[in-house]
Amino acid sequence: MPEPAARIGDLFGQLQQVRLELAELYRPADGDAHAFDKINCRLSGILETTELSCQAILTALEGIMRQTEEIRREAPGSSVIAAACDSIEGHGATAMESCAFHDLTSQRVTKIARAVARIEGQVTSITEIFGQDDIQGLADRTGAQAPVNGAAAEPAMEGPQLSNAALSQDDIDTLFD
Repeated sequence: MPEPAARIGDLFGQLQQVRLELAELYRPADGDAHAFDKINCRLSGILETTELSCQAILTALEGIMRQTEEIRREAPGSSVIAAACDSIEGHGATAMESCAFHDLTSQRVTKIARAVARIEGQVTSITEIFGQDDIQGLADRTGAQAPVNGAAAEPAMEGPQLSNAALSQDDIDTLFD
C-alpha cells in the first residue's frame, strides 16, 4: 500500500487534472461558446434538421398520393392503372409510417439533452468548489486543450452545418469566382 504522502501526491495530481479539464470546458475553442452551449446547439440542430426532413418527406408523399387520385379519375376503367396506383399508394403509406422515426429521434435527443443538462449542473457545482474565477483564469492562461485520459483530445468533428451558421450558396459561389 502506498505511503500517505504518495497517495496525497496522486490525489493532488488528479485534482490538477480535473482543474485542467474543467478549464477546457470553459475555454471556448472557437471563441464564442463553451462546450455545453455547443452540445445544446448541436442537439437542437439535430431536432430541427430531422423535423424539416420529415416534413419535406411527408409533403412529397402527400403530393404523390394526390397524383394517384388524379390518375385514377382520368382512367376510371383501367385495371392496370388501378393496380399501379394501389402499389404506389401502398409504398407511400409505408414511407409515411416510416416517418415515425422523427418522434423517436426527438424523444431520444430530448433525453440526451436532459442528461447533458444534469452533467452541466454537476460540472458547475464542481467548478464552484474550485472557484469559477480560478477555473476561468486557468482557461484563459492555458489555451491548450486538457488531455483526456492521459492523451491529447481528438479533434472535434463538426458534422452538418447548423442553419444559423451555414454559408449561403452565394458565399460558396464567391469562393470559386
